[in-house]
Amino acid sequence: MTNFNLNDNTTIPATGFGVFMVPNNGPTEEAVTTALKEGYRLIDTAAEYQNESDVGKAMK
Repeated sequence: MTNFNLNDNTTIPATGFGVFMVPNNGPTEEAVTTALKEGYRLIDTAAEYQNESDVGKAMK
């Protein structure tokens, strides 16, 4: 995957996996787990999506 360099020389992946509108309690955990296995390293999430507990389970 392509990376971008930030001003402080930190690099981030150019492509991320978003979890907006993915339901909590199962589907989000499964989707993020699959994304991580496929090589994604940037997970785009927000508290207002209300699925961060599943994102956390997948990341763990």
